[in-house]
Amino acid sequence: MKITKYLLVFITLIIIFFSCNKDEPYTPFDHAGQSIKDEEKLQDFFETHYYIPPATNEQFGELKLIENGETPLTDLVTMKEVTLNDIVYKVYHLKNMPEGVNDSPIAVDSALVNYKGVLLFDNQDDKTVFDKNKNFSFWANLYGSVIPGWTFLLPNFKSGVNTSTQNGEDDISFENTGKGVIFMPSGVAYRNNPTSSIPANSPLIFHVEMAMVNHNDQDKDGIYSLYEDLDGDLNVTNDDTDDDNIANFIDFDDDNDGLSTRYENADAN
Repeated sequence: MKITKYLLVFITLIIIFFSCNKDEPYTPFDHAGQSIKDEEKLQDFFETHYYIPPATNEQFGELKLIENGETPLTDLVTMKEVTLNDIVYKVYHLKNMPEGVNDSPIAVDSALVNYKGVLLFDNQDDKTVFDKNKNFSFWANLYGSVIPGWTFLLPNFKSGVNTSTQNGEDDISFENTGKGVIFMPSGVAYRNNPTSSIPANSPLIFHVEMAMVNHNDQDKDGIYSLYEDLDGDLNVTNDDTDDDNIANFIDFDDDNDGLSTRYENADAN
């Protein structure tokens, strides 16, 4: 009787173990289908909402439901087509004027930003905030460390001027920063992978303020990746001097002659 009792307990534990560890079925992301749905949601949002720019010394503006004939976002946003996973997506940005006074990053640089992330919303109040940074503590590395939508859209903004004191006692501060809003479909955001505050398949909105830009040297060859964009199209991934399928910006020896690119820089500056 004891053996039978222990055997039943053992079998029960095995069943529980495998039941708890059974993986949920994987649902592939429908890149093409979801891009169409997200574009419809974005266009509906643009047609029914307007933008209030940030007041002086405020970091972010506001998005509101049109009630009295305000100018819709449709007339304000700029569209750009980008390709990811063989799908052409439409991404959008809206810049405040002035738009910043210094550098813009390219897709391999880093930018010091404040941001507020919100979901698309139907009511008048913009209360669907899922993430926020307002103290200039986030460096966005646009090459592989942020969602693709940021990589595609942040280069549309310019940085500001550092007005912080040098004694280390005051908070970091900037003026003439680049401010605005970026809008992206889920395919260049979190796709069908929900987070604790972002549902699956969610188009996203980010209010952004760009303070500084750091030009990176991705392959540590002594030349900023910005200057390895040989054709000047702001896309460093298609510049490959030695045709070895390794783009120059991540190729320590661009022409494969055994000499680091840093020693072949004809421009002393």
